Amino acid sequence: MLKFFSAPLFAGAILGVLFPYQSLTLTWTSSLLLFLLLFLNTLAIDKRKFVRLSLRRSAWVQCLLAQFLIFVFFPVMITAGALQFLRDQDFAFGVAVATLAPCALVNPFFAQVRGGHSGLALLNVVVSTLLGPFVTVPMLALTALSPVFIDTKFLLLYLLLLTALPLAVSAGVSALAPRLAKASVKGLPVANSLVLASLMFILVGSSLNRVPFRMLLSTDLFILVVIFLVLDFGVFGVVRWTARAFFNRPDAETLALSVASRNFAVTATIMLIFHPKAALPSAIGLLIHTLFFQWLLSSARRKA
Repeated sequence: MLKFFSAPLFAGAILGVLFPYQSLTLTWTSSLLLFLLLFLNTLAIDKRKFVRLSLRRSAWVQCLLAQFLIFVFFPVMITAGALQFLRDQDFAFGVAVATLAPCALVNPFFAQVRGGHSGLALLNVVVSTLLGPFVTVPMLALTALSPVFIDTKFLLLYLLLLTALPLAVSAGVSALAPRLAKASVKGLPVANSLVLASLMFILVGSSLNRVPFRMLLSTDLFILVVIFLVLDFGVFGVVRWTARAFFNRPDAETLALSVASRNFAVTATIMLIFHPKAALPSAIGLLIHTLFFQWLLSSARRKA
């Protein structure tokens, strides 16, 4: 299944482009799918090991470094580039929001596949998702790009429901049915692929439905594609190469994955609520993710 992991994702994206009105009616289900993603990806993780990891000082040093890169360094760099090259300010705002996205919910799965630390990847997911509401709004205010008011309380409640609740449910299921938790590992690639494909269909189609077609033919579209290629492939390569000078290989792999692979599904969903036009950059980020995820898997197989 890993060989064809991204095939359903591409199919979902294409269907979203072909049937945008149908995907728009399903926008409300995107949050349920995000909940399901984190639940599935934490179900098989040993909760005792995760608790022990969260008590280690070295884990928190790496986690805090990841948060700085996620919420400060790369948002400033990428947004500065977007302001330089994008003509549409709404798209530039959408890029700024996307660069402040927390870690992707599937990162523990990819960390395990690539020989990283799934527990550390999960710690980065939880911390970045909880920090998001408190960091995103002030950072956007500093850019003076935001044309809309974003309610921090709404973001906090929304992201709590996407982290604390699925983690609690996952811990409960693991405690009550440990065999089921272990068995879920085998079906995780298929489940991740299908859930992500559904998110692609809903969020890509919904975003395109909110943007006039003429805007999709502008040079801004090409620039957005380049920006997210850099944010995925470029950031991953730079962070991994730099981190290897300070950390062991699994830690460097996990740090690079946490910083590069972001939860654009969350930023797309939020922007569809507050500023639909600015959801397009996150939707493009999701499309680039299909290439990035497949590359992560195929390059991991070549090393094996």
